[in-house]
Amino acid sequence: MNVLVCVKRVPATAGHIALSADSQEIDTRYLGFTVSPHEECAVE
Repeated sequence: MNVLVCVKRVPATAGHIALSADSQEIDTRYLGFTVSPHEECAVE
């Protein structure tokens, strides 16, 4: 049996969230990413 689990990369909750220079989007240069806690349970 083959099982396929879709996972999503989400910003780390401990990361520093900042806006871009034009304040139109989130600046992700210094933002860490992780797998969502819900997906961690699915992979387990």
